[in-house]
Amino acid sequence: MLLKTLLCREGRDTGLRLMAIVIAAFALLSIAALVFPASIIILIATLVMLPVVGLSAMRRLHDANKTIIYALICLLPVLIFGVAAYFEAPFGALASVFLFGLACGGYLSFLPTKNHIQYALGYYELHNG
Repeated sequence: MLLKTLLCREGRDTGLRLMAIVIAAFALLSIAALVFPASIIILIATLVMLPVVGLSAMRRLHDANKTIIYALICLLPVLIFGVAAYFEAPFGALASVFLFGLACGGYLSFLPTKNHIQYALGYYELHNG
């Protein structure tokens, strides 16, 4: 059930859940870069994390009643970090992209919610009908 909520397009996320997903994505990419330097595994991990972060950002934006295009605010830093880690960018460049990505996730996290609903573990499933 919990994995299903990471990959759904419907529903809503709280800001705290979005930040947890963004931090987990950067942590996973950092660990992949440390364990497998300049390996295709870094790019695979990036491609796995992009939909998870993007869908979470979409659900958060749906909760804040904003347009979905703002999901790119969270997606681009994750993509840039993964590609830079694959090409073994200097630590300063990786750290700045990492912090910029956290700031972008924080921006979307602090958007005010438009509906007052009860969340279960930071997620609310929309029921049709």
